[in-house]
Amino acid sequence: MHLIFENHFSVSLNRFSLFLFISFSYITTLRASKPNSGKLLSTRHTQAVIDSNIKIANYKTQIEYYQVNKIINPVKIVNINRKIANIYIQQERYDTALYFLKEGLKVNSITKKTTGEIYNQIGIVFGRKSNYSMGINYFNKAIELFKVEGDSIAVANTMINKGVNYYKQGFYDEALINYLSAFRIIERTTDTTGIANCLDNMSIIYQEQKKYDQALKNSNQALSLRKSMKFPNKSDIEHSMVNLATIYPYIKEEQNAIIIYENLLKSSVDAEILSAVNMNLGEIFYTRKDYKRAIDYYKKSLSMALASQDKFSTIVAKENLGALYKETGQLKLSERLLVEGLLLSDSIKAMILTEEILFELVEVCKLTKQYEKALYYHQLYVAIKDTLFNKEKHRELSVLQAKYETEKKSKEIVEIKRKQELSKYNQFKWMVGSVLLFIIGLTVFLHQFNKHKRERRLFDMRENMLKNDLKRVKQLLHDQLLKIKEKNALITSLNSSLATEINPKGSNKNLDAILRMKILTLEDWKKFKQHFEVLYPNFIHNLRKKYNTLTVSEERLILLLKLKSSSNEIADV
Repeated sequence: MHLIFENHFSVSLNRFSLFLFISFSYITTLRASKPNSGKLLSTRHTQAVIDSNIKIANYKTQIEYYQVNKIINPVKIVNINRKIANIYIQQERYDTALYFLKEGLKVNSITKKTTGEIYNQIGIVFGRKSNYSMGINYFNKAIELFKVEGDSIAVANTMINKGVNYYKQGFYDEALINYLSAFRIIERTTDTTGIANCLDNMSIIYQEQKKYDQALKNSNQALSLRKSMKFPNKSDIEHSMVNLATIYPYIKEEQNAIIIYENLLKSSVDAEILSAVNMNLGEIFYTRKDYKRAIDYYKKSLSMALASQDKFSTIVAKENLGALYKETGQLKLSERLLVEGLLLSDSIKAMILTEEILFELVEVCKLTKQYEKALYYHQLYVAIKDTLFNKEKHRELSVLQAKYETEKKSKEIVEIKRKQELSKYNQFKWMVGSVLLFIIGLTVFLHQFNKHKRERRLFDMRENMLKNDLKRVKQLLHDQLLKIKEKNALITSLNSSLATEINPKGSNKNLDAILRMKILTLEDWKKFKQHFEVLYPNFIHNLRKKYNTLTVSEERLILLLKLKSSSNEIADV
């Protein structure tokens, strides 16, 4: 018997809860019973039912109170419905549990996360009802909602539950795919318990696939993780020990398994642990042909299964005992137990167990010469085998389709990633190009700005120099005119003196003309024109070109007028 870890969502938080599952290929049982242990278990079970019913009554009263007083509190109403459903699940009243869960879905304004958690609970309930396909449908709905909400842990937990449902149908590949997907998510977190649960569940799948080395590795890792936790959970450690022990018989280390089981029988008080230990010990002694001890363990297993109302364990225990009684020649007892197991197996639609029991019944009826019954059971066996075969073919087609879709999606994802990377690369190139263009533009701008600045500075310097030159030339012209004026004044003074001394009364006309002349030498005019040309370039040339009949005196007059000389200044010159 293997112990599968199934993940439940509580009303307020996620938690890992243990769920018992019987392996189809490796069969084991319930727990080492003490005297009257079945009776004690029944008493406890009855008290638990009473307590649960009281809780349900209280919850229903709360809902009625909200309805009567018209208190609208969707969160509380949904939580109460989920609590009631959880109690009914514990009582195995699955239809009633489904009713309250679906009532919770009808409440307005509930979040997608809450809806996903309810879908997960509904999936678990359908799994308990052996309607695994419907359970998987609800798990898929939950996963989609959790993905939208970005809750990767909830996605992983639901994948584990989905994997459990595939496992119960014997679809080990699909179960392993979901366990591995969940493991990849959970291993990135600090949820050590979740990681260990995934490893244990994968270990069970590897056992079914006869990959015992991988199974042993995963189981040891799970056990080590549980022991290394700051606050180890004793029950979880014991569950991992049971799963580890189930591997040893396959690798011819049965004694190691027996040692673990015997230690657990002494130390454990967990009903599930003890049930699994008894079942597994019975199987070990059955393979050793120690039928007496095997029957003893199987009987304990059956007693516990009946006391705890565990239908699955009851079926397996009856099948094991029936097969064992066939080996020991107790054919009537074997047939009775196998028929009881067959009816119970058919009621929960456990098809693989039904197939195994029918095969055993055919053999028993042959041995008791009940050929008509043997034929009847054989026909049922063939029919269910064909059904399982068709389901297997359908499963294989589904797997191929799923692989095709997965490969297609993988290619699409790769293409999308390639386009995204190309887009990012193009964006990066555009950004780098923009930066480079900006730098180049800024460099050109600064270069032009500095060039313009230098040219402006040079222009200003030249302009200042020109202004200074013009100012200097003007000053030279002014000084030259002043000297000429002073010279003419001196000549006038000398003229007056000479006129008095030589012939004040009888000066002739020529002398008067000479005395009245203003002395302006050619050298003076030459210098004057040089300065003028600096101040007014090409003025004289253009003047002569335009007025080629001008006399020297007229030219001089125009130049003086150009300098804006006054009449007195012109006269003096």
